[in-house]
Amino acid sequence: MSTPAGETVILVGWVRYLVDQMRKTYPTMDLAVIEDPQVIVRPAIVKAIETTGVTGIPWGYSDDYAADLFYREHRHRNVRAVIPAVEYSVAFAARLAERFGVPGATLGAARLLRDKASLRQVTAGGGVSNPQCEHVDSLEQVYDFMDRHPGSVVVKPSNRQGSVGTRIIHDREAAADAWYSALVQEEVGYVPYQNLPISMLAEEFIAGTEFSVEMLFDAGVSRFANVTGKLLYDGDRPVELGHVVPANISRELSEELIRATSDVIDIVGFQTGVVHCEWIVKDGEPYLVECAGRMPGDGIVDLIERAWPIDLVARYVAMMGGIAVPDGPDRAQGAAAVLYPPVAPGLVVSVDGLDEASAVEGIYQSGSMVQPGDHVNELRSSWDRVLGAAATGPTPEDLAADKFVVKTVPE
Repeated sequence: MSTPAGETVILVGWVRYLVDQMRKTYPTMDLAVIEDPQVIVRPAIVKAIETTGVTGIPWGYSDDYAADLFYREHRHRNVRAVIPAVEYSVAFAARLAERFGVPGATLGAARLLRDKASLRQVTAGGGVSNPQCEHVDSLEQVYDFMDRHPGSVVVKPSNRQGSVGTRIIHDREAAADAWYSALVQEEVGYVPYQNLPISMLAEEFIAGTEFSVEMLFDAGVSRFANVTGKLLYDGDRPVELGHVVPANISRELSEELIRATSDVIDIVGFQTGVVHCEWIVKDGEPYLVECAGRMPGDGIVDLIERAWPIDLVARYVAMMGGIAVPDGPDRAQGAAAVLYPPVAPGLVVSVDGLDEASAVEGIYQSGSMVQPGDHVNELRSSWDRVLGAAATGPTPEDLAADKFVVKTVPE
């Protein structure tokens, strides 16, 4: 794809597969990655930046007005695209796109997507079904919410990712432990810790089946849509056990989830980019969980690209630079799934069977995030999962969770 020289494409947050696609889509351009000063100095990122030949720019992106300050110092750049790579960069990237006059989500939409409580209030006013939800600043306010909303409730951060700090509370006796443990919002990986204030929600628990919808939007017009089916671990922490693409549901329900997601996008005023909206369906009605204005994690991108198939990342990166892309297919040609099996907490003695798993027909990836001598934590969030396997098949039915057999030995 031929593009003019002398232009810059900016990625906000380090994500290797997006860097690689930027290089393919814009081969003659300067590629710059903005990353938090605490993160960009980590040896793995320093080495990766050197290997890929991008320009690394240390800059905090979680403060209000950080994008305006960045623009003031870098307005001389001829910027072609600004792409958010991680959850915490969505609002910064949207504002920076506005300042440079390139396609983006819009700052207003990005801020709504980043705050679950505000998103609920705005979308509920537009007719989207949402659980009842309130900001809570103390355990006493959690008790008060429970008194006014009989049944189970969810306590969770309004501005985090990966189920960090999220608990389902079934009675008052469990509320105190859930509240105080939720305040310890530890994340691993390349996450900036400063300037992420604790902001907690209490909301009505909706018991149903969970899905996510991934869509590409160009100036508010849908160019591609997929529905992903979700599996959750048992227990009071709603951590995702796996995903299947496309979801094994009726075409009517799939279309309803896509329509509901389009309604959310229209209500918040989202313009150009990718969204990853999560839903719970109860008695046939979708209830909004949250919606992110960036690429999904957990391997969902790879599942989509294999099942449809579609060059999702290439289309997204091109579209953010104002390049016209065709509409994606309207029906998947196969299926793909990923599973993150449970592992008992304890010391890792050995990790066996990965080679055998990779040799199984349909399995295209299997791996462990731990090695002998490491410790497996109790499951608290997505960051505590340590095993993963992904497979393709003709249909979603061929990739049911019981087809993945994983043997683990507790300490």
